[in-house]
Amino acid sequence: MNTSIKMQEFIESGASRETDHEIMTAIAGCSVDVESASRIWESPSAAELAAIIEAVTCGDRLDTTDFCWGVYGSSWASEL
Repeated sequence: MNTSIKMQEFIESGASRETDHEIMTAIAGCSVDVESASRIWESPSAAELAAIIEAVTCGDRLDTTDFCWGVYGSSWASEL
């Protein structure tokens, strides 16, 4: 299966992961492949989290609490 199809499937898995599409897309943007995307979803580094926050909030125009990331819910940015 082609990498872009696998990454699209990763993004679409957000519903089952209880994670908003915007966060899944930002994670995919920080990843080189699906394996690294899954690792980031489970435990992002500080740099990866900062990049995800930047992407999801559109440079602070939106609040991180507008989005949910799995068990962290809308407080993900402060709990990860």
